[in-house]
Amino acid sequence: MKPIIIFLNISLCVNVLSQSTFTNQNNDYFDFADRFEVLSGKITSEVFTAFKPYRRDHVLRSIERKVSGDSVFGNLNILLSKRDFFNYGYIKEDNWDLDSGIGSSVKPVLKYFYEKKNALYAVDHKDFKLVANPLLSVWVGKEGSSDKTYNYLNSRGVELRGNIDDRIGFYTYFTDNQAILPKYVRESMLPIDTLKPVLMGENYIKTPKSGAVDYISARGYVTFNVTKHIGLQFGHDKNFIGNGYRSLILSDNSGAYNFLKLQTKIWKIQYTNLFCQLTAIPTTYDSYFPKKYFALHHLSTNIGKHLNVGLFESVMYGNRGEGFDVNYLNPIIFYRSIEQNLGSADNAFLGGDWKLNFMKHFSWYGQVMIDEFLIANVRSHNGSWTNKQAVQTGLKYFNAFGVKNFDLQGEVNIVRPYTYAHLDNYRNYSNYLQPLAHPRGANFKEFVGIVKCQPINRLSLTGKLIILKQGLDSLHNKLSTGSDILMDYSKRISHNGQTNLGHVIGQGIATTLVYFEMGGAYMLRHNVFLDLSLVYRKQSSALQAYNYSHPMVTMGLRVNMARKSFDW
Repeated sequence: MKPIIIFLNISLCVNVLSQSTFTNQNNDYFDFADRFEVLSGKITSEVFTAFKPYRRDHVLRSIERKVSGDSVFGNLNILLSKRDFFNYGYIKEDNWDLDSGIGSSVKPVLKYFYEKKNALYAVDHKDFKLVANPLLSVWVGKEGSSDKTYNYLNSRGVELRGNIDDRIGFYTYFTDNQAILPKYVRESMLPIDTLKPVLMGENYIKTPKSGAVDYISARGYVTFNVTKHIGLQFGHDKNFIGNGYRSLILSDNSGAYNFLKLQTKIWKIQYTNLFCQLTAIPTTYDSYFPKKYFALHHLSTNIGKHLNVGLFESVMYGNRGEGFDVNYLNPIIFYRSIEQNLGSADNAFLGGDWKLNFMKHFSWYGQVMIDEFLIANVRSHNGSWTNKQAVQTGLKYFNAFGVKNFDLQGEVNIVRPYTYAHLDNYRNYSNYLQPLAHPRGANFKEFVGIVKCQPINRLSLTGKLIILKQGLDSLHNKLSTGSDILMDYSKRISHNGQTNLGHVIGQGIATTLVYFEMGGAYMLRHNVFLDLSLVYRKQSSALQAYNYSHPMVTMGLRVNMARKSFDW
């Protein structure tokens, strides 16, 4: 990471402009931005929704333009409901630091606390803005009727965000967490060939007693503008690429990691450079975890009023001894050519994404990820293991069937065997032994259906159905069927004595997963939620050890935190 640090120090010397922090992952901002954009009938360039998280000022400015009756968006107000205006007010109050004078409380607590509705403690000075909040997420659940153990999650912490001189933005997040998680989550915490427990979405965890986990989540970054159109973010957090529920390019599925993000937004184009330091193999608690490195370019452009198209390339590498390769710092070069010039076996990826909004109600989106592609093998339909691709397509329907604030989403994800895998953990598409894209790895077909409804201002209801068919690897056979991306792809299963051909999606232990969840969240006051949910997950296969079938009911309280879901 030393070249990245040097680049950061050079950039700090540049005169910077007004700055904002980013929205948190997995919150309602993403839904709000999508909804207002589709209902407006026109894609705009304030928020490029394919790369998450979004800058707070971009979200606020984009929605303000649409709601204010800007002639660009026509009669949007006709399509908006009272709940939409309530959500718009929520966003404004949540970002008072970008527009001083709004979001003030009628009755602050002890004169100094909750002067702003979204902040336990706030500073609103011309040279310094600060939002300080407690973080809390506690829930308890019962899994099945025969299990006497109660599941629970207890997270407490603090969150700070703000800016200095309207030039430097900063954010930090810290929680201490204890939990007994559902059975299938506990059983997934020991990946192949490691004695180090790994919890999806987190990094270092402890298991103080059977079934329980104890871990700390910490994230933070600084942001500033190098020029009017170029923004920089440096820190330890997550990123997400795509307009779908899942991402086949880069998701927030793994634990947080160190990164430098350079984002250029001008005219109808957003160009993002992402340079990351990841963890290859967490081994023992008293050793330095080996590092791996990831670089990505993503170009997103609006074409006309309704279409957005994105292209990306990325490379994964490590185990060289010299750290981040400066050759990959070039922000506008083709990574595959660098890889070949270096004479390396780094893992390069190509692909794209798209979004088409139409009829002021619909958004059709998708992704293509190409790990490896030989056109002759694709045309011959010979099942070559080198045909390693992933495809996503989905449709969002806002105000479905004329019912305001009733939204539907359907999504299909298809990933061929051995996609994302490589010879070792330094080059496979993972971080901290967790997939960087889809949480199920590869070798599957998946359908995701989501229903969202907001019947009254403060109540949100959600239903989710996931059906996945996947071929899993055997617990005892060391040969890979292509589902576990952590396994060496050179140790493939054979078909009629042939290891190169005959590979199809679903090969291995045929497994079907059905995940159903319905729940509601009621906002008691700004960012304070009561949650209630019912989850049913059934996994069935020919191997008894993989079978699982239990319902679970949970209820909880959240303060300034997104709800954690284990829907994989």
